[in-house]
Amino acid sequence: MKYIFFIAIIFTLLSCEKIQKVYDFSDERTFRVEIVKVEGNDLSDKVYPIPTLANALKVKLKVSLMDFEKKEVMPDTSNLSDTLTISVGKGSIAQKITAGGEEEIFLDRNLKVEGLFNEGVAEFEIYLVDSSGKVYITVEDEENNILGTSDKGIFFEGLTIRDIQEPREGKEMSPYYYNYIRVKKDELKNNLLVLYASGSGMYVIDMENVNINYPELDNSGACMIKRNGKMVRNPNFEGYNTVYIYSRNAPYNFVGSLDISFEFIKSGHRLNWFAGNLVEFPPSVSNGMTELSFPTWGLDDSEFYLGQELLDYRLGLIPVCELEDTDFPSSEEKIKDLEKFESNVVRVRDVVMGDFSPDDKEYKRFHQWEIFSGSKKMSVSSSSSAGEFDRIFLENDNFSGKSLASVTGILHHVYGEVWVIYPRSRCDIEIEQESIADINWNECNKKYCKHGNFDPAGNDDEICNDTDGDGVGDGQDDCPADPENNCKED
Repeated sequence: MKYIFFIAIIFTLLSCEKIQKVYDFSDERTFRVEIVKVEGNDLSDKVYPIPTLANALKVKLKVSLMDFEKKEVMPDTSNLSDTLTISVGKGSIAQKITAGGEEEIFLDRNLKVEGLFNEGVAEFEIYLVDSSGKVYITVEDEENNILGTSDKGIFFEGLTIRDIQEPREGKEMSPYYYNYIRVKKDELKNNLLVLYASGSGMYVIDMENVNINYPELDNSGACMIKRNGKMVRNPNFEGYNTVYIYSRNAPYNFVGSLDISFEFIKSGHRLNWFAGNLVEFPPSVSNGMTELSFPTWGLDDSEFYLGQELLDYRLGLIPVCELEDTDFPSSEEKIKDLEKFESNVVRVRDVVMGDFSPDDKEYKRFHQWEIFSGSKKMSVSSSSSAGEFDRIFLENDNFSGKSLASVTGILHHVYGEVWVIYPRSRCDIEIEQESIADINWNECNKKYCKHGNFDPAGNDDEICNDTDGDGVGDGQDDCPADPENNCKED
């Protein structure tokens, strides 16, 4: 037993030696990191706006070499590396660099400074950009050993969806690209609404300033507003208030204090917060699809006990963005303009179907088919959410050139000029009856659709399924499988 005791002591001593090596406290030195000034004022509990590059926040730091026991400044820094690395947990540090003879601003989460110690104290200024929440500043030596972290932090406003989505400072992607971000609801407005939950993730909108019925108020978050009783495009729409959260599978939440069951998240649920790594997909494309990967989220258990009627009411508050043919991605400028609608619910009207057949290359690979407004085009992918539409048309003749009254769905940017509309259900496709033979499609949608949700309550074959294509639903058809019309119906 005593041998085990001695071994434990030796192991403990070795462990302590390792800790001493990492933090270098063997000579009883430590460091104190202080935030001395913020914008020339003493540090306080003031909440600062999220700083942009044009309005970077100036912070004065003081790093002191301290006697570990006496808590006094040690003036002798002869055995200390003079290179320090300053890092910020959220956001970036702006620094000026000279490249090709020109001075440029460079953003990074770390900043190296040298030769600043004088009598054991180093004082210098840094500029913070894109910081949010409560931010602390950490100092490391040139071997990446942490010397200290500021005991107090700087308070910034929390991030919104627009903050993480909107490109700025001349860039073509989010300023938080490859950053871990967290967005939480406004406590007063409860504003994070799930627009649509799919089999691989969910699309969330920030409902702040979505005042479609009150155009005299700030409605920069509503793409459509009511004017003289009609819905029109909002001239003040700023966009970038929706985001895609990629969860790989249908998003769900554990319910109950014991977390013994889970419920799937539905369109119309409200989130308390969400977080994850912000990326552009594909990663090689600057104007790609902004999405959160490896996400987490939170919502109240009470959300899963709400009736569909209340969820539909919430969804009804969000206007569908009506896109004109002039919005189609026909140029690089139009691609950038469409970015503000990314992950939002959009609608295009009076479009013509492109090639749509089992032999189409794009359909085989991606289950996408094209729609045209004049010479301008966009893609649609309906196989996963409105597979009945694909089945009907693939089993019939090629419907290239036929008209659709409207196509609605979530707008995705894939790359370049390729934008795809993903219908949420069959409800999001409206057929032009004069162009395509009546297959009960629109009639069925009118009966069972609400805000993009399809709910036939088990009776869809009564009107929706028309096996023989005679315009009568199978549930009302005496001859549901008689394409030659040999059977006499009552």
